[in-house]
Amino acid sequence: MYWRIWASSSFLRHYDEAQILLKSQPQICAMGADGGHLEAAGAIGDALCHFIDAEGKVVDHPVNRRVLAIHPDDLRSAKTLVLASGGWQKHAVIRAGLIRLQPQVLIVDEHVAERLIAGR
Repeated sequence: MYWRIWASSSFLRHYDEAQILLKSQPQICAMGADGGHLEAAGAIGDALCHFIDAEGKVVDHPVNRRVLAIHPDDLRSAKTLVLASGGWQKHAVIRAGLIRLQPQVLIVDEHVAERLIAGR
């Protein structure tokens, strides 16, 4: 069974993957028609399918109550937490994850590392 849920291109405008996501078959994207509302709620991206703000907190939005994934805050009690991600366009979400989750290990690409060190 394939589901097609259209993503809001206005919310994805910060991501290089936007065009790939919008053309992929089947397309599954949690944002759907709620993209603009997610931005208004302060969402900058997602962590574990939960939309988060710049401080790494899950935003109060109905789409986050429909997610079938572990809540990011549940990871904080892990003995060793590894945050692995990459792509310069994701640096704001990675920074938010660092703030909220305080992982013991961070794995990122060179571009993200440079932006994080520079504080951008």
